[in-house]
This record gives sequence, structure tokens and C-alpha cells, in this order.
Amino acid sequence: PAPDLALRLETGLAGAFGFPIGVVLRSIATLRDMVASRPFGDLAETDALKLYVMLLGVPLDPPASIAGVPGSFDVPRIDATDIFLVGHRQPNGRFSEGMDGLEKLLPKGTLVTTRNWNTILRAIR
Repeated sequence: PAPDLALRLETGLAGAFGFPIGVVLRSIATLRDMVASRPFGDLAETDALKLYVMLLGVPLDPPASIAGVPGSFDVPRIDATDIFLVGHRQPNGRFSEGMDGLEKLLPKGTLVTTRNWNTILRAIR
């Protein structure tokens, strides 16, 4: 992405909505590299599992240390700017319920957006 694209988007969003909204960007090339690196190995989504990625606004140094919660979610890989998660279907039907508090484990003020892996796969097509 252009160096000032995030700032331009944030400025436009703030102007439209009246409050600051942070933007996390990845280039298509970066997303393609992410997918090619197979962060979930051979794991695929099913009715019982959903795959997610937390995209961070800045690299973590050192990368975060986040452990999964058995039966709720797994953390197959953590990179400097991305955290890959596997959500297990809960009795209430939700997948991400156990992941709701993960952002609190990151340094205060870390800009984060979480996306379903299918969204990433669609973006690179």
C-alpha cells in the first residue's frame, strides 16, 4: 500500500463518522505470501472449526506469547504482525467467543483487526 494510504483512510473515516477509526492494511502480495506460508498447515474449516487471523497495525517485538484454550481456540502460529487462530464451535454456536479478550494480551494501544481466513482467501483472488 502507498505509505500514506492508512492515514488518508483514517482521516476520511474520522471525517465521515466523527471519531477516529484505525486502519490495518496489507498488500495483496503480503496476503498472497501469508496464504502461501500455510499458517494452518492442512487444517481446513468445517462445521466445528473456523480459521481466523488477527492483523496487527505494527510488528510486535518480541512477537506475542498467546496460548489457546482447549475446546475454545488454538493458536497454530504467531508472526510479528499476524496471529493465526482456530476457533471451535461453542454450545451457543459461536466460534470466536473464547478469542474475544485476546487483544487485551497485546501491548496497550496495539491496533488490531480480526478476519475470517476465507476473507483473506477471497481478497487474493
